[in-house]
Parts: sequence; C-alpha cells; structure tokens
Amino acid sequence: MRGSPKMTWVKLHVSGWLHGSIRYQLEPDERGVWADLIAMAGQCLARGRICDNDGIAYPKQYIANQLNISLELLERTLGKCKKEGRIAEIKGVIGITHWKEYQSEYERQIPYRQKASKPDIRKAPYENDADFEERLKLFNASPEPPEDNAEFMRKSGEAVKQAVDYGKENRE
Repeated sequence: MRGSPKMTWVKLHVSGWLHGSIRYQLEPDERGVWADLIAMAGQCLARGRICDNDGIAYPKQYIANQLNISLELLERTLGKCKKEGRIAEIKGVIGITHWKEYQSEYERQIPYRQKASKPDIRKAPYENDADFEERLKLFNASPEPPEDNAEFMRKSGEAVKQAVDYGKENRE
C-alpha cells in the first residue's frame, strides 16, 4: 500500500486545541499522545493512518516505544479517542477520522510544492498555443526536460534577455 510522500508538517487548529472538547475529554498526558498520533499519521505513506508502508498495523507496543510512553497510556488514550470518534481502528490500523478535513491545507499546497521543483515552462516564448501544448505534454510525461532541451533553453534565454531589456527601457 504505497501512498503519498511523507508529510513534513501537520496542521493544528489553534482554537479547537485550546478551547475545544479535547480540553475536557483528554487529560494533559493524553493530549500529548493525541498530538503524537497525528504526527505519526502524517508520517505514514497512507496519510491519516498509523501503519507501515504496506498498510499493516504497527503493534501497540511499537507505537508506545516510538512515542516514548507506557503501553497503558497509549491504550487509555486510544480508548478515549475511539469513544469520542477521533480515531477508528480496522484490523489494528489506527486511522484519524476526518483526516482530510483537518489536513486539507497540506493537501491543497501539494501542487505548489511540486511546481517549485520543476522549471516553469509557461514563461518561455512559444510560436503558438499548439507549440505550448506539445511542450506541456512532453514536460508532464517525464520528469526529464523535453529532448530538444537546447532549443528550449535557447528560447528561454532569449525571453529572459527580452524581459531584462524591456525593464531597462522602461526605467529610463
């Protein structure tokens, strides 16, 4: 069960954390475990679940060891979280309920983070829309640049030079 790359951060709703039902439903040590469970669910490739990369449940003792807590504290927290509907457990795999709603900001930003790792081909000069569409297909089909990269780079360089020249002319 391979999934998305590991998350590097998780969203915490400040108002809900400070003033929500979690304040009276969980004791302070249990709230710390809850925050750790959210972080573990973000680290798993099957986002929102706490399991290995193949979708197999971690033993509870393993989770307790990873969180540096007692098994009793983990079991107590999981029991309360199940009762309140914060988690569900299927075949031993712990799942954070409403994960996508809670972590929607991370999911929303994925395309922007991916875009930053690729050159922005929209800024290069193109003969027409069909030329742009063809380059876009080549670009999206492979992580590598199109085969005619030298021509692409030449046109990109010309576009940058034109933009710099245009800027100089308009400042004078």
